[in-house]
Amino acid sequence: MAERKRTIPRLTRVNYPPRVFGFGATFVAIGALVVDRDWSLLLFIPLTLFFLVYPHLIYLADRLRRANTSLEHRAMMFDAFMLGGFTALIEFSGWISYTLLAATILNNTMTGGLRQLRNAMALYLAGLGSWGLVVGFDWRPEAPLPIEILTMVSLQCYILSTAWVFYTQNRRLNAIKMDAQDKNTLFGVLLELRSLSDHAEDLDELVEGALRQFRVLQPDRSFGFVLRDSNRLETLQFAAFSEDMVESQRIWVLRRLVRARQNLPDGYYLEGDGQQNGYFVFTLHSPINLSQGLLLVQAKRLSETDTKTIGLLLDQLGTSLANLLLTQELKKAAERDALTGVYNRASLDRDLKAVESVRQHNPSIDYSVVLVDLIGLKRVNDHYGHEAGDRLISTVAEGLSAVSRRGDRVYRFGGDEFVILCQDSTLEGAQVLGERIDRLVRGREMTLETEQGGSVTVPIQLSLGVANSAHDPARELLKKADERMYADKAHWYETNARYR
Repeated sequence: MAERKRTIPRLTRVNYPPRVFGFGATFVAIGALVVDRDWSLLLFIPLTLFFLVYPHLIYLADRLRRANTSLEHRAMMFDAFMLGGFTALIEFSGWISYTLLAATILNNTMTGGLRQLRNAMALYLAGLGSWGLVVGFDWRPEAPLPIEILTMVSLQCYILSTAWVFYTQNRRLNAIKMDAQDKNTLFGVLLELRSLSDHAEDLDELVEGALRQFRVLQPDRSFGFVLRDSNRLETLQFAAFSEDMVESQRIWVLRRLVRARQNLPDGYYLEGDGQQNGYFVFTLHSPINLSQGLLLVQAKRLSETDTKTIGLLLDQLGTSLANLLLTQELKKAAERDALTGVYNRASLDRDLKAVESVRQHNPSIDYSVVLVDLIGLKRVNDHYGHEAGDRLISTVAEGLSAVSRRGDRVYRFGGDEFVILCQDSTLEGAQVLGERIDRLVRGREMTLETEQGGSVTVPIQLSLGVANSAHDPARELLKKADERMYADKAHWYETNARYR
């Protein structure tokens, strides 16, 4: 059925219902006039063929041809010629003649504009003249009142049916246009989401950008995105909402999710509290480590189209999140030390160049480095095994990270050496950090598992060296800190001769 409908040209399908109805009504009116004026009943033969059979033949011909071009334009020209002939045949009967002329004008103007109207009127007059030469040009415009009323009603119904057909066609075309616009908007949003995964620096930037794009597609709705711990669903790890959501709405949603300790199915509805609409919940199916992603859509109801659209958006968001996390993992692997998790030496070289570049543009901004050496690592490795030594290194890295300021960065410089880069810091500030390391990290005792299966308690022994960009040349900063660190180390060995 769908294939057959597709092969019928649109103009044929549009004109078929009005033609069948209009010609049928005209057949009744002219037939009544034939009876009233006692004309030959043989006239019913051409009347039947043209007004009752012919409309269906045109439709069937286009249907059977299965062609893209329609016979309809030629048929409308033939209509005009025949209607002009019937006007002469009925002796210019008033309302019937007017109806035949009006149908010619209306149909051709709506279908082909003024050019087609001009051609149709020429054929109408040609038919009028041709038939007039055959049957004569008798002028009897009067007709019985019932026939005129029937003709007027038929004309109005024809006009309404024609207008309705074109109205429905325009609605369909507008719906197609709107659907195309919606699809273009959706395609643009999906491209923006994909672009976000390439340019977003962190989860906040990616999710907030995605929610803004969701609002572009559905501006009358609010959105939120939440990450929950897959093992403890009441634990929320991350939450972001579209900018239109007020704080009270956000708190209400988060409280509801905390209480929902089971996996929520797609399309689950969180009932509103009477002052606001509820939220539909959709699960992000792409795995995000050990987290469960939930997209929240504020609405009273969602259509099937809305649900499919949200599914597409959620799939793209899941892909973008997976790409972002993979990029972050690769970046972390490239700039972090595998054992301790602090930054590696390549990152130190890069960051030293960056802070020195800042200082060259603004000499008032100083920075410092604190070089830290772990004393006794070789002894631990030799006596207790390398696993114990690795545990000692990791503990020192954790301690240095814990005592550093928010803007400081800890780097593993070598096997048992660490560097702390203090950005925008004076020498005194770096010395304060060194004192904090002395107080909170150096001398702290820790228990290590040995290769023999036992355990041993060892103190963390460190030596420190500090250098500052205001007192030492940039290219010698690490060298100066290293010299002071070795001096501190030598002092430690002098006071701990038995350890040596």
